[in-house]
Amino acid sequence: MIDTKNFNALAYVTATAPSVGIDLPPARLAEIAEAFSLVMTVGAPALSMNVAPKAEPAPVFVA
Repeated sequence: MIDTKNFNALAYVTATAPSVGIDLPPARLAEIAEAFSLVMTVGAPALSMNVAPKAEPAPVFVA
């Protein structure tokens, strides 16, 4: 699980962008890291929830 309090978005984006074939200038990396940091902050409550292994991702309706 990602530790959202100690997550370094700039380091993550800088390390992963080349591995997926994206070449970005430093200014753009900083912008993407800022946006990614916001996503992590907003998503932190969902990441901290414990979900049962057999939990359904959505209701299943059978006719």
